[in-house]
Amino acid sequence: MTNKLKLNKINTQIDNFDGYITNIGDIFGKLKNITIKGKITSIKRMEFDNYIFAFVTIKDDNNKIICLIAGIRDNMKTLLKEINVNDNYLLQGNVSILNEENNDLNDFPIKEYINDNKLFCVKAIERVK
Repeated sequence: MTNKLKLNKINTQIDNFDGYITNIGDIFGKLKNITIKGKITSIKRMEFDNYIFAFVTIKDDNNKIICLIAGIRDNMKTLLKEINVNDNYLLQGNVSILNEENNDLNDFPIKEYINDNKLFCVKAIERVK
């Protein structure tokens, strides 16, 4: 598993934002390069080798989704200090649908963190007022 991990540093500003925000309740399948907005309600961390995986629950007006923010341990320690529960954020990334056949994360005990087999993989996160 660790040989397959190719994690980019998470950006702290949303680039190329066209103003369109996807409602969490409208997500039904795999989506690429979308932006969601909501309040962070919880953060659960998992450390493995030289990596930190943060499972962040974000809630918009009516729905919630689990977001995966992953990276090299030193980078993630700094980033996670800046992320606060109950603050609002814009998050940009891709939605993956997890199932038993195509799930590369089966080696990790993460099923308890994920709702509806949808996982929002974060590329950028920015606090908003």
